[in-house]
Amino acid sequence: MLGTSKDIKYPGLNILPPGVERHVVNGGALTAFQIFPDDELEIINNDGNQICEIICFNKDGKSDVGILNLKSNNKKNFIRNILNGKDETILATNYQLKKRNLNISDSKSSIIFDPDTKAGERMKFKSKDKCFAIFAAPGDDMDITNQNPPSDLTIFIKRFKIINDKELNVIPDPVFEPLYEENINKETSISYQVKEGDYIQVISPTGRQCSDFVAFDTKKLEKGIEKGLDWQTTRTFMGNTFPGPGLHSKFYDTDHEPLVEVIRDTVGKHDTFNLACTSKYYEDAGYFGHPNCSDNLTESMSKYGVQKQKGWHAINLFFNTSAGGLNSVISDESYSRPGDYVMFKALKDLTIGTTACPSDIDPCNSWNPTNIFVRTYDKNKEFRKSFGFRMKTDSENKLTRNSGFYERTSKLTRNFVDARGFWLPNDYTKHGLVNEYNACRNDAVLIDLSSLRKFEIIGPDAEELMNYALTRNIKKLSVGQVVYSAMCYENGMA
Repeated sequence: MLGTSKDIKYPGLNILPPGVERHVVNGGALTAFQIFPDDELEIINNDGNQICEIICFNKDGKSDVGILNLKSNNKKNFIRNILNGKDETILATNYQLKKRNLNISDSKSSIIFDPDTKAGERMKFKSKDKCFAIFAAPGDDMDITNQNPPSDLTIFIKRFKIINDKELNVIPDPVFEPLYEENINKETSISYQVKEGDYIQVISPTGRQCSDFVAFDTKKLEKGIEKGLDWQTTRTFMGNTFPGPGLHSKFYDTDHEPLVEVIRDTVGKHDTFNLACTSKYYEDAGYFGHPNCSDNLTESMSKYGVQKQKGWHAINLFFNTSAGGLNSVISDESYSRPGDYVMFKALKDLTIGTTACPSDIDPCNSWNPTNIFVRTYDKNKEFRKSFGFRMKTDSENKLTRNSGFYERTSKLTRNFVDARGFWLPNDYTKHGLVNEYNACRNDAVLIDLSSLRKFEIIGPDAEELMNYALTRNIKKLSVGQVVYSAMCYENGMA
């Protein structure tokens, strides 16, 4: 394996050696990326019993799996069917295929692994030339009598040429054609305008880099009225330290009008109660003339006629700041990882300023300011609301998913909460918590349990194992019967 958890030294740092990347192919889905001459690939069958389909396009745009020393051996071409789906990895792959003018209908694919592959089995390849490759983990619809769900594959790439061995720069592939993209060089800021309904994605390519975000109602600005985002108003209305995807997701101005809505947040930890950094902050620390976000915002926003401010009220994206005990405010290193981002939806025509924070005198940017990347999308596109979460420190970031019941439950309520990676209804409109509770006690209810962990215990000693682990006598159960039970430690504590 090219990288393991033992390589972890500091949270948020790239845990893999320079030039090594990890990609996860979700079960039933696919991923695609560019491969260069002499790059080495290792594909791991995480849970076993999962085939992997591969399609490669050479530098001339022709289908050629021989670049990875494979032979075309598949007539079904599962990838063509998967590309009809709506998962974002699928949409991003379709966008890349269109952008590169690659024709998937004429492609030939290769299958590696087979349905009897053992868990953890791996295969290695070396690229002969430059190519664009698609990797899929296809599977049939799950049959509960066979227990045949498609499972994840993990791909490690060891790049032959390491472009930058100091900083890992990850900019997620666009899902649709962007309206606007711009890199914000470290210690600077930019300004731009978006239309109502458009999406704004603010990305930290290297991780552990903070960014200040300000926004004004463009129509008010044109009338000479400056009404920007206000954290005090936002906190009062939302009842949270910072808004996040879900019911409490909006940022307001001082006129009590919402300007942006948080659609996606892959970090989940932001400070929204401090100013953008000011010249005074650095002067008080003895760094006279140090670049600061407030002066940078004043310069970049001046072209839209916004007045100069000594300190800007901003959304402090990726900042790890909180109110501590003894009436203090504490700050530490950002939680953001390479490629983490926040996505907003503009609720009005907006004039926006975004910075790459220049602070190198405290841990907020890990003492090393880096770039920020901004991308916007048209309002006619659609992104599902989601949080990012990791099962373990070194796990890949996963986004909150809609459960299989979402299509129905979303018509009954807007109040959804994130539960172990699934959006689950918190209550139902026009019913109320008391009536729902009484229904549980006196009538019958249907509950979405998608977020609960499921384990399948199989084998000749399955019943004995369950009797050993649980406090119930499993032998008394009939086939198909369900019971609750506790799993205790040897001291009797659950």
